Amino acid sequence: MKKSPSLLVLLLFLSVVLVSFPQIEMVKAQRSSIFIRSDGSVEGTNKIQVDGNHYILTGNITVETPLVDHGIYVEKDNIIIDGSGYTLEGNGESTGIQLYQRIGVIIKNFHIVNWGCGINNPKSECVIEGNWITECDTGINLADTHNCTFINNELLGNREDVFLIRGYANNFLGNNIGKLYWSTAFLVPGENYFDGNYWGEYHGVDDNGDGFGDTPFMVYWVDYGDRNITCYDNHPLIEPSIIPEFPSWAILPLLLVATLVAIICKKRLTKKLSV
Repeated sequence: MKKSPSLLVLLLFLSVVLVSFPQIEMVKAQRSSIFIRSDGSVEGTNKIQVDGNHYILTGNITVETPLVDHGIYVEKDNIIIDGSGYTLEGNGESTGIQLYQRIGVIIKNFHIVNWGCGINNPKSECVIEGNWITECDTGINLADTHNCTFINNELLGNREDVFLIRGYANNFLGNNIGKLYWSTAFLVPGENYFDGNYWGEYHGVDDNGDGFGDTPFMVYWVDYGDRNITCYDNHPLIEPSIIPEFPSWAILPLLLVATLVAIICKKRLTKKLSV
C-alpha cells in the first residue's frame, strides 16, 4: 500500500522535532557560561578559586558560542571578584559580567574584551576598580545604579564607553573614558560625581603643567523642566592615567622580597652595632 505524500511530510516533520528537541534543551542550559550562585557556589568553570567571599580568576576565560547571554552571572551580594589580570573574552554579543540587582560587589583587575556589554547594571554600593574594558558595544551599562564607585578603569575603544540611565550618586574617579553617553526623555540620569578622569572629548590646556586641564569638563547637562543638573569633572586629566596591569598574585612575591631585604638589612645593622 502506498503512503500518501501528506503522511510522509508529517513523519518527516515529527522526525525533525524529535531530533531538535534535545538541542533546544541544551541551548537553554547554556544561557550563562559561569554562575556565582547566591549560596556562594561557582558553576561552569574551574578557573575561579573561592576563598570565603573572595573569588579569584586563575586563568583566561573565552566564550565563543553565540548561545550565551552572560559570561559571568553574579547572583551573590557583598563579594569580591578579582580578575587577577586575566582576560574575560566574549563573542561580540551578550554581557561579560552581569551584576543585575547586585549590592556590595567589587569587580577588579579584569581584562574584559569583545562583548555586547562589558559590565552590566550593578545596583548599589558596588566598586568597579582597575579593569580594562575594550572592544565592546557598551563598556559599562548603568541603569538605576546608585552609590557605586568606578575608579582607575580603562574604558577606551568601545562604541559606548559608559552608558548612564537614571543613575545617580555614583563616583567616577581616575578613569580613562573615551565618551560617556546618557539617556534622554524619562530615563535621564541624576547627579553624579566626577573627578580626575581622562576624557577623550576634552580639549582643554594645562598651562601650569600639573597634569590637569585648566578648565572643567562638562560631562553632561540635563533639563528636568523645573531644575537643571550639570555635572562637571573639575580636574580632567590631560593624558590617560596609567592603569596598573599585572596579576594581583604578583604582589605576594614582591612582599616576600621586601620582607627578605628588610630582614637582611636588620641583621647587618645588628651585627655592626654589636661589634
